[in-house]
Amino acid sequence: MISPYREMSHDHTQQPGLWIELRRSDGKTVYQQLIHDPLDENVEVHSGNEDEPFSWKKTVSMEKIIVLLVPEVPGAESFVVLKRGSEEKSAPVEIAHFPFK
Repeated sequence: MISPYREMSHDHTQQPGLWIELRRSDGKTVYQQLIHDPLDENVEVHSGNEDEPFSWKKTVSMEKIIVLLVPEVPGAESFVVLKRGSEEKSAPVEIAHFPFK
């Protein structure tokens, strides 16, 4: 399966959250996609309360497998996962960096 490619239309580096990037060898980002945080230890569960049917519970740390589908972008040589906290001046943190070759 090949993921569809589209030009970057938004820079996610200034908003909180988790995203993936594909980069060229010179470090320039050629693809960026905001994703749900698979590393979050909080899960939404049914509470049994009609007024508030869902609540968030912290899970026990467990091993996780993360599968991400990214498009084949000409010139992309590495895959990077980044996260930025909700604090206004926090800088993005590189969580993982994988070369394609």
